[in-house]
Amino acid sequence: MKYILKRTGMAVVTLFIVSIIVFAMFQLIPGDVVTAKLGKDATPERVLAMKAQYGLDKPLAEQYFSWVGGILTGQLGISYSKDIPIGQLMGNNLVVTISLALMSLVLIICIAMPIGFATGYLSSRKTKRVKIFDGIFDGINQTFMAVPSFFIGILISVIFGLILKWFVVGRYVSYEEDFIGFLIYLVPAAISVAIPKIAMLVRFVKGSVKEEMEKDYVRTAKSKGMKDLAILFRHVFKNVIVTSVTVLSVIMAEIFAGSVVVEQVFNLPGLGRLLVSSIGTRDYPVVMDIVIYIAAMIIIVNLLVDIIYRLIDPRIGASYE
Repeated sequence: MKYILKRTGMAVVTLFIVSIIVFAMFQLIPGDVVTAKLGKDATPERVLAMKAQYGLDKPLAEQYFSWVGGILTGQLGISYSKDIPIGQLMGNNLVVTISLALMSLVLIICIAMPIGFATGYLSSRKTKRVKIFDGIFDGINQTFMAVPSFFIGILISVIFGLILKWFVVGRYVSYEEDFIGFLIYLVPAAISVAIPKIAMLVRFVKGSVKEEMEKDYVRTAKSKGMKDLAILFRHVFKNVIVTSVTVLSVIMAEIFAGSVVVEQVFNLPGLGRLLVSSIGTRDYPVVMDIVIYIAAMIIIVNLLVDIIYRLIDPRIGASYE
């Protein structure tokens, strides 16, 4: 329990430090939203009124704590470009981004883990046919790793959207109107995000399984008459999962942080598209909140990975007990 509490405390402190850095950096960026909206010929009265409207007339320390307090209470402030609450602006976008990330993660785990274990086990047998298959498979897998998600998205749109007509390219279905249709429309984008990550995880799991199958404890188990599949699931599985969680945490952080270009390819109104448009209009409060969301997701994922490590192997973090 001490280990989990200590990791949670470190995560909170890290997020607090990140929030200070984000706030400070955006204060240093050139440009004044008041001047941009009112023009250089605006009267001092109008300038002061707009600064008061956005809280820009307060000291920086007060602005920072007001911003952080708003995040903690769900009051994210007002968008400079649209003059509506940021929470309202981000709400639907956040649902799209998280839904896409969860669907991608499910595809990654359900496809990569079985393929990685199967190919790792076959690779450990070292017959001539296996070596030929191994070389072909590694070449294909390396290709999928090298191709960017947005390019895969374009290929899927052209082949399955424009040629085969399996879906309408660029047609977004809101989850509020048709939840099933919304999930179906997310599938091509989720596949685009997942394919390179599947290849990455397959390569790692395959290598880990092959390495474990060559260790002494496996040879000892075989000498006692234990079948290969029994060894794989009773002994190798646990060791591979522990090391695979690290790679999976990096993948989770990437997909939950948002796939900006993929959202653009499939016309998804996620946080990625909102981030790009907000940067273009210098809507800094929206950008700051999205950056904090991305940082929070990465920190939360790492915290969950630490807890999962502890659950899988209680010896990890024993020094904190």
